Amino acid sequence: MRKENKYTIDNWDYIPLTETRIVGALIIGRSHYDPSRSESLQNGNIEDRICVYADLDKLLNETPLSEKERLTVYELMNGYSIADIARYYNGIPQTYEKFFVRAVEKIAEQEKKSWINFYQAGLS
Repeated sequence: MRKENKYTIDNWDYIPLTETRIVGALIIGRSHYDPSRSESLQNGNIEDRICVYADLDKLLNETPLSEKERLTVYELMNGYSIADIARYYNGIPQTYEKFFVRAVEKIAEQEKKSWINFYQAGLS
């Protein structure tokens, strides 16, 4: 099972979507961190968090994920655990954990590609 501290956000002033630990934390914690979904904010500027989640949503739309990876990500963002998802879809938790890990890696990689394209376009 996933170690809960693997995906963390230490500093809301620096949220690189190129880091898997950040992407994973944003997905798992969306129901808690996203001001449009939660009234309880521990710290951080509300507008900044809205922008971070808008960027994550845009990135999710741009990232080619399998149907199972996308389903796992969206269920986690809605506050369900890997165990909940596996139980509901009659699956094995380790399988859904792998879907999540792969999705997070793909999302972070897509963000890296976006920055490379942005940089290269600026050089033209």
